Amino acid sequence: MRNQTHPALLAALPAILFAAATSSAQAPPAELVALTAQIPSVVHRDQLACTDIACTPPGFPQMVGVPYQGGVGWDPKRSGAWISNGPLLALVDDGCNYICSPITSPTPGNITGLEVVESLNEIWATDTNSNLVRMAHGCPPMVVSVCNLGILPTPTRGVSGLAVDEGRGLVFVCGGDWTTGASQLRVSLLGNPCVPFHVQPVTSTCSTVPLRPLTGLAVDWGNHVLYMTDGLQTVGWAYAFNPAGPSIVFAPLNCCLAAPTDMMIGLAVRPARPVSFGPPCASGTCPACPMVHGLVGDPNLGNGSFALRLTGVPAGSIAFAALSIGGCTAPGTAVPGLCGPIWLLPPLWGSLGPNFPGGFGCTNTSFAMPLPANVAFAGLPVGSQCLALCPGGGTTLSNCLSWVMQGN
Repeated sequence: MRNQTHPALLAALPAILFAAATSSAQAPPAELVALTAQIPSVVHRDQLACTDIACTPPGFPQMVGVPYQGGVGWDPKRSGAWISNGPLLALVDDGCNYICSPITSPTPGNITGLEVVESLNEIWATDTNSNLVRMAHGCPPMVVSVCNLGILPTPTRGVSGLAVDEGRGLVFVCGGDWTTGASQLRVSLLGNPCVPFHVQPVTSTCSTVPLRPLTGLAVDWGNHVLYMTDGLQTVGWAYAFNPAGPSIVFAPLNCCLAAPTDMMIGLAVRPARPVSFGPPCASGTCPACPMVHGLVGDPNLGNGSFALRLTGVPAGSIAFAALSIGGCTAPGTAVPGLCGPIWLLPPLWGSLGPNFPGGFGCTNTSFAMPLPANVAFAGLPVGSQCLALCPGGGTTLSNCLSWVMQGN
């Protein structure tokens, strides 16, 4: 296996892969994520099957105050959801365990929308003062800058959702009016997020239930789909952006009207999870730790913290991570001297490493693989498998992982 650094891996992709990634749509998102208002639960919704599962963050308080408060943003760096009821902000994992405990929001007003802009290493929020607030990514986040969206807030009208397409440089903001029942969608450029180039009303005939004022936005920019919720139903709109205008057009795509017991506030797209294939193995002088391969964060384009994780690697060994385009499959390729097959689809794309895990016994290591916010990579299927060479001639192989570069 050829040892390559991450930039060399990206440069080594032939033009046909860029064309394939651009022309073929990324797989539909497995989940939309929302927070409920009165009995705070984190809802994971399968938009296509229109089914929900939920968990409850311990002690997280309900939403109180103006109806457009609250937000959700998925954090691919920590693989969790930032949630807000307006005045408080927290980060939870898929089981609603706190990664960052609830804190008072640093925004000037209460939060009304959330988005993680991983390519800038920032968390963005809208608030009840009609501000768009940029914060440095962290626990807690720290305010970097504020601009005003120019939407006059009232007790029944205000900014209610935020989403960012990092691949095309687009910012989506929605506002709702609980007196008239109307909603408005605004689209701006990432470099000037408070000045829209496109404004339109939001209506939907996707279900028999009229769309109420919007309470959240989320974007799957790998599939160029904008999702919105009115608290009960979630609606997907496909979009086409022309940077020459700039201009944008939308077309209805799908909707889900489940039977929630509470109103959803905020919306995010959860990236699809990796799929593990094949057992680990060890031979010769390598201890049977075993060696397990996972991911550090989610493979979102723009995630500069993304890495391949390896646990149970023998200390004192030399470790590599091999990659291919297309994922993992049986029967694999037998290589003389290795304890088991390489499950990756041939040919190999390249490798990361070598890493030299220190310490004693079975330890851990990771292979940095920062991902660019380039829409050309959206939907690219990748397989990765790790190998370690032990002193004295032993070898150990990890399981193989299939995962997809995603824009959301």
